[in-house]
Amino acid sequence: MVVSKENMEELNDIRDTFYSVLKGMDVFSPDDEGRIEFNGRRLVLIDTESFAIPFEIMGPVNKQVMYQLGIRAGKEIMENMLTEKKIIERFNDVLDEFDEERVKNIRKALDRYGTDSLEGILSKTAGYGMYAGWASDIMVPEVDDENKYVRWKAENLFEAYAKRIREVSSGEPVCNFTAGVLAGYQMVLWDSENISTRELKCSVKENGFCEFEVFKDDETEEAGGNAE
Repeated sequence: MVVSKENMEELNDIRDTFYSVLKGMDVFSPDDEGRIEFNGRRLVLIDTESFAIPFEIMGPVNKQVMYQLGIRAGKEIMENMLTEKKIIERFNDVLDEFDEERVKNIRKALDRYGTDSLEGILSKTAGYGMYAGWASDIMVPEVDDENKYVRWKAENLFEAYAKRIREVSSGEPVCNFTAGVLAGYQMVLWDSENISTRELKCSVKENGFCEFEVFKDDETEEAGGNAE
C-alpha cells in the first residue's frame, strides 16, 4: 500500500533516529588497529567511482555480475541489521536526547508499525544507508508485506553518481548493484530467493531520485536483476 504523507513523516522519524544512533556511536570510525567494524564484520571505504569500473571493463555483462554481488551484500547487510544488539539497544536509549515533541512522533510511529515490522526495519535500514553515504535521502513510499511489494526512492544515489561522473551510461537504468542489494534485503525479510528488483527511474543523466520496486517473482528461482 502507498504510505500516506502523515505516515511517511513518522517512518522518516524512525529513519532519522536510527541515523542519529549510528552517528552518535561513530560506527564507521577506525579502532586502534585501523579497523572499521559493524556487528563484528570488517568494512572498508572505497572511492564511489570504483562502481563505474565494472561497466568500463565488462560492458553490458556487468549488469548481472553487479546485481548478483548486490544480492549477497544486501543479505549480509540485512542480517547484520537484525542482529546488531548494541545499535538496537541504543535506538531506544537515544530517544531521551530528543525534544518531547519529536519523541512523541517517534513513539507514535513505533506504536503504529512496531520496531520489528517491515516498515520499521526498512526505515532503520534507510537510516543506515544515509549514514553510510549511499544517498543523501532515502525513502520507502510504498510497503505491502502481504503482497510482497516494496518501493524505494533514493536521492543522489552513489551508483548513479559514479556512472554519471565517469560518463558511463548504456541508455538504461544503471544501478544494478543497488537493485541487487534491495532484493537481498527482501530475500532475508521474506525468507525467499524468488525476489526481483526493477529500477523504475535512474538519475544517471542528472542529479535527482532513483526509484526501485522490489517484488515477489514466482516465475524465477532467483532474481534476474533490474527486471525488464
